[in-house]
Amino acid sequence: MNEESQRRKILRLLKGKGPKDVDAFCIYQWVERCHYQGWWDLGVKLGSHIPPNSLDPHYQQRVSYLLKECRTQYNETSKSNGGFDSKIDNGIDSNVLKSYNLFKNQKDAFIKALRDYDKHIIIVLNWKNLSEENIRKKLYWFFGFYPPGWEKSAITISGKRLGFGVAFALIYYFDRRSAKEYVRLSVGVESPLKDNYKILFKDEVIKEFQLLRKDFSEFEFWPNAGVHRSGKLFEIKIPLNSNTWLEALEYYKRLGPFIDIVSKKILDFRQKGYFK
Repeated sequence: MNEESQRRKILRLLKGKGPKDVDAFCIYQWVERCHYQGWWDLGVKLGSHIPPNSLDPHYQQRVSYLLKECRTQYNETSKSNGGFDSKIDNGIDSNVLKSYNLFKNQKDAFIKALRDYDKHIIIVLNWKNLSEENIRKKLYWFFGFYPPGWEKSAITISGKRLGFGVAFALIYYFDRRSAKEYVRLSVGVESPLKDNYKILFKDEVIKEFQLLRKDFSEFEFWPNAGVHRSGKLFEIKIPLNSNTWLEALEYYKRLGPFIDIVSKKILDFRQKGYFK
């Protein structure tokens, strides 16, 4: 029986919708499954459904060990999740939570490193926890930031933010073909730059940067940058792991010449009235 089918049966039992004749040994086997799959919270909850003295001593000893392990792992996971876990009432898959927490930790470490590197960097959309729906659907796992000078691309004359302008972003990305997880360090060109000047902006930046491109062969630049071709001014994909923040920081540090060109181009386009 596949794991999703097993999980559904366990959930039905815990919600009180399962069959009434599930015996203690069956629940013991489900606890084993939860331990194996890492469904720590489900394993803990199943423990209360095993009546006292309903298993022989060998199985009772084994299930006591499994439940202790599930409780330990559940407590550790809950701490690192900031209160989120694979609870029955929200149905967030444990693998999704694992990815979310790994990305969140890398995001936080990267932001701290950015601020240590340059105190003038401006961070936007620095969430502490996303909503359960956004976690479950892997929506809006990103944040943005502006190197010094770039924030002028997002501020109108009235002082109100209208779109993100030209900004860096750190974005979670799941490659469906390879089933691998990445973090995208990218630069987008958005409103309040007027639509008919966005391509011109990218073209002029890359034209000025062209002589330096040979030193950045592993980076993607316009018009070949982004998940969707021609979507970004710049992008590099970094495997999601415990060192992602450090790799992202080292890549960012190398982009000084590119950042300077973009800063000057933002000022030029603003003076020409190309921003809304």
